[in-house]
Amino acid sequence: MNNCTVLHQVKKFSSNFIFSGNSAPIANGVLVTDDHGRVLDLLENDDGLEDVLHIDGFLCPGFVNSHCHLELSHLFGKLPKKQGLVNFLKPIIEIRGASEETVQSAMIEADNAMLREGIVAVGDICNEPASFNVKAKSDIRYYNFVEVIGTDPAGAEERYNIGEKIYEQSSKFGLPCSIVPHAPYTISPELLARIDSLSANRDLPVCFHNQESDDERELFENRSGAFVDFYMERGLDIGFFNPNSKSSLSWMADNLSSSPRPMAVHNTYTTTNDIEMALEHNPNMYWCFCPNANLYIENRTPDFHLFTDFDDRITIGTDSLASNTQLSILDEIKTIARIDSSINLGTLIKWATINGAKYLGMSDDLGSFEVGSKPGVNLISSLSGGTGQLTQESKVKKLA
Repeated sequence: MNNCTVLHQVKKFSSNFIFSGNSAPIANGVLVTDDHGRVLDLLENDDGLEDVLHIDGFLCPGFVNSHCHLELSHLFGKLPKKQGLVNFLKPIIEIRGASEETVQSAMIEADNAMLREGIVAVGDICNEPASFNVKAKSDIRYYNFVEVIGTDPAGAEERYNIGEKIYEQSSKFGLPCSIVPHAPYTISPELLARIDSLSANRDLPVCFHNQESDDERELFENRSGAFVDFYMERGLDIGFFNPNSKSSLSWMADNLSSSPRPMAVHNTYTTTNDIEMALEHNPNMYWCFCPNANLYIENRTPDFHLFTDFDDRITIGTDSLASNTQLSILDEIKTIARIDSSINLGTLIKWATINGAKYLGMSDDLGSFEVGSKPGVNLISSLSGGTGQLTQESKVKKLA
């Protein structure tokens, strides 16, 4: 038998700036990869190099979408805008049913769209295993967050067991997975205790929808507001729910105090006091922003500046096509930059790459241009002349 050596073509990319994900941007640097996108080197200049491809724009690692609902993709354009969270949730429950063909086709299309947008990994919420086959065949790496809902303490064991069965199915598809709560207003302490224990024992990330609406505060402080009406309309008894002096976020952090990586998603109405109280219970808290979904539902975004002290633990998500016009991390970055120009581009890229990869436990291969990693290579073009800043026309092209 003849011995064969496989030769890999070396590619050298240079751009106005290279954002590595975990270090300062390099002006006119050179990224060296093999033909499979594996990083071979990151150089400060092209001195002595040949066959360097010079591209206008900046390079960054593939994006990590830390919060998505792929299984809701068929609801694109079907839900009301800017009517508040409760009015958004009502029709989801009513119109969620669709044919399997419709649901599968929409998920495949959404998965392909994210790939074109330079997304290499997704933290995805699941209420059922319908998306697992699409994910197992995808070039995107998925982490499944199996969402459980149950406000009645007496039903906690049954609800957890349902989530555990989906968790086991995810593992059979080779998809990493956690069991997670939906939100403070849909979970009992008893069910949270099971989730917290699993997270701690297996070193798993958890996430939950946090303070998307001011009605969440009303419920926790006074047991009043739109959520009470929402439950009553559906014949749900919340007599066991006792208002307390804690915010919903503080309550969740307290009940997830053992989790190594809890993540609060949305944070639209979160205050400085909420953040401080939550960190007292669990200092490992991550924060995920999905600004375009916040604008779609509540016509409001978080106060991003409140979180910048924790920029190593901020991530970015798209939410679902039920609450967004596209699944694009670049578009989420542009929205944040437009609303708060004090946040520099390097910080935003960090949120969109290495932070999400660390949260999902994928930073060994994704999120940065570390030598030996295979994070994907994105080119961002149509920048503001002379400043290198994003414009509303900026686009992403996946190079590797």
